[in-house]
Amino acid sequence: MTLNIQYLEETIKPLKNFKKVGILSSKRTKDSRLYNNLLRNVQIIYPNEYEQNSVSKIIIKIINRSYINSDKKRIEEIIANLKNRGAEKIVLACTDLANIIELDDSIIDTQEVLINSIKNKMKEN
Repeated sequence: MTLNIQYLEETIKPLKNFKKVGILSSKRTKDSRLYNNLLRNVQIIYPNEYEQNSVSKIIIKIINRSYINSDKKRIEEIIANLKNRGAEKIVLACTDLANIIELDDSIIDTQEVLINSIKNKMKEN
């Protein structure tokens, strides 16, 4: 659990200046409310139950390398829905999602945040 907390602390650094953030993750991460506990002054917007079921299925398909183009389009639709509900940034809180999503300024890839954090810490030493 310590690794997860360190990982999350790095991930939330770029989010602290926003009021509403969308989180795309596995159902387990969503249900744990880890991001809610660390971002107390930020409103977290999660996919609704139907969207979350889609996200969870697509994550499994990515892991199994069986996703198709319509899966990518579905994730893009869910991201658009989160933005329509007010999310200023979208966090890909499942590293597998970055494999099918084209990143832009509105999307934060937790994997990339962690890599950059490690690089910065290495430069300090």
